[in-house]
Amino acid sequence: MNFSVIASFTVALETVGLFEESLAKLAAKTQQEPGCIEYDVHKNSEIDGAYFIVEKYVTYEDYVAHRESAHILEFKAAVGNSFIQPPVVLRGSKAW
Repeated sequence: MNFSVIASFTVALETVGLFEESLAKLAAKTQQEPGCIEYDVHKNSEIDGAYFIVEKYVTYEDYVAHRESAHILEFKAAVGNSFIQPPVVLRGSKAW
């Protein structure tokens, strides 16, 4: 069974450069993780400074390992003050 995540972020416009650079590094490392099937970063076409990530892992445990990885902790430390609202994270498995 696969485990999927959609994470949505909105950052202050003056932090977009730092956020995009940090997110690109995070994506490159995450895409190499065991169990990562998909990790695609998107810019929201309707809101400046808004992004979302579509993630898919082989198992929930693979997702938990990602959440606890050094590169996710580095990302959070680098961009934690960039958010203008809390990130929204949806997690789940296929319904059918």
